Amino acid sequence: MFANQRIILVLGQYCFILPIMLISNCVKIARCSADRQSNLYRSLQSKEFADATLIGVGISVQLIVHLLLETLVSIRIPKKHMAARWSINMAYAIMNIMIWIALRSNSISGQIYLMLQCLFFSVAICGHCSSLNIICGDLWDHWTSLAVSGFTSLYFTLSFQDGYIMNMKSTTGILSFISISFGALLTFRTCFIWYKKFLHKKSFSDLDPDNKVCFARMCAMVTCFLGGFCILINYRNVKWEDYSITFITSFSYTVSVYVVLFSVSYARKWHAEASEVAVS
Repeated sequence: MFANQRIILVLGQYCFILPIMLISNCVKIARCSADRQSNLYRSLQSKEFADATLIGVGISVQLIVHLLLETLVSIRIPKKHMAARWSINMAYAIMNIMIWIALRSNSISGQIYLMLQCLFFSVAICGHCSSLNIICGDLWDHWTSLAVSGFTSLYFTLSFQDGYIMNMKSTTGILSFISISFGALLTFRTCFIWYKKFLHKKSFSDLDPDNKVCFARMCAMVTCFLGGFCILINYRNVKWEDYSITFITSFSYTVSVYVVLFSVSYARKWHAEASEVAVS
């Protein structure tokens, strides 16, 4: 039964949500005029952003090599976590490499940059939800995971079409805000139920390995939602194309640090467990 539910979740995320996003974004790009006069385009041409992108490419290559070696190791844990890690890290690598190629060929545009960012974050949230469904399927069931990833992806699609980070003066903007709010509230609710069930009046060390991973992933999701709402409030009624050099460069470094920390935390945990198994 659980296998069938996970198939529904994976098909819903990777065969419905993401293709719809990709088609929608490509249609938007096809009918958009060149944005070479926008603040975002000038920011993308800056040396600071080029350096941040190059660092992201370097990090991506190292993470993919490390994941490949981890996957091929005969004595390691649970392969069930690897699919989500591969999807997130591959999406991060593809995004950075495509942006770097576009910069090198002088074909970068604000629309391409935003489309890649939206797709990456949608893949990341889908990967997190899939992992939580595998680890804690009784709370993060397939419908909850699909709803969170669906609402979050819908925000990126609608806001990309609207052209604003948060625009409460248009129907599309209001729908995008409602979508991200539903996704966040459902995430906060599920995390609170998990806390009451597994961590209330207990210490973190009492958790089993799977629940420790679940806790880390939920904290990462909550942090992203809170950070996202801070950006929404601070940049309300601001167009996507008005991003400054400081913002996109800082954002690039923040995402890189986030991905690295998550990968390192996984690596340290699993390597420690592998060492214990080898010693015993």
